[in-house]
Amino acid sequence: MKDYYLILEVHPKASKEIIQQAYRTLAKIYHPDNKTGNEQKMQDINEAYEILLDDIKRAEYDYEHPGLYSENKNQAFVMDLELQEKEREIKLKQAELKRREREVKIREQAYEERVKKNEKISKIKRKLETQDKIAELNDPEVPENKKYQYLKDLIRQGKSVVQPLKQAFPAATARTRFYIIQALAEIGDDSASFYIQALDDPDEFVRAEALHTLGVLKEKKAGEVITFLLDDDSGIVRKEACFALGQTGYTPAADKLLKIAKKKKEKMEVRISAVQALALCGNTETSETLQKLAIDKNENLKRAAEKSLFLLNQKSYFINKGV
Repeated sequence: MKDYYLILEVHPKASKEIIQQAYRTLAKIYHPDNKTGNEQKMQDINEAYEILLDDIKRAEYDYEHPGLYSENKNQAFVMDLELQEKEREIKLKQAELKRREREVKIREQAYEERVKKNEKISKIKRKLETQDKIAELNDPEVPENKKYQYLKDLIRQGKSVVQPLKQAFPAATARTRFYIIQALAEIGDDSASFYIQALDDPDEFVRAEALHTLGVLKEKKAGEVITFLLDDDSGIVRKEACFALGQTGYTPAADKLLKIAKKKKEKMEVRISAVQALALCGNTETSETLQKLAIDKNENLKRAAEKSLFLLNQKSYFINKGV
């Protein structure tokens, strides 16, 4: 004989609400789909629930089994029933806690999936925007100031845009090519081969910017190529060539730098740049020339010669000391 009240772990006088609550809790625990499931136990729970929730069936059941929960039952049985009720409450709370934990975990997983999805979408969006901006660098209808703004935006993306910028370089306008070299340098691209190739650019400002970048990189292997540009038709190119040779310390260029420094027909800014370069790649003959230039009438050339002479003498001193 099955005791439906014990099966649902409820008191014989339990209300429908308590029976329903007990059923939901036990179903969470014993349903076959759960890890703690028990098919036979669940069948008994369903059977008990069907009888006790129906007023007519419950009355018939209580009538057919009057001795199950009579008032004359001994105290030990009542206490055992109360204990089972408390255990059922504990199980209810545990089941509820597990359910909430599962819900939290599901929400966390959903949140993580949304974050990953949004990151993926943002990455694709940035990639498409980058492609559009780089494509517009070669669009003649796009104003140069807007292209400059595009490059500023691209710089923030770091080295991921280095290759696309280099690919856009050949077809870009002279001004944009100039900005591209600046952008690559600011990003931190140190591939000297690209800047060396840019030395053949037809635009003087592009060549000059490439020379300046090679100087900043102190790229000694470019020294020979840079030396040829000391004879460039553009004064700004010759000036940046002097700067680059000085920064790289390319001593084979010292003689040509000396000629430029002494050449009175040369632009003064180019002569000053050559004098400054001689401080780092000069020789013994350089000191003699610098001494003469240190008394020149032009104050800027004079100060540059004095400073270079000081640095060159200091360099010779440490070399002689073996430092």
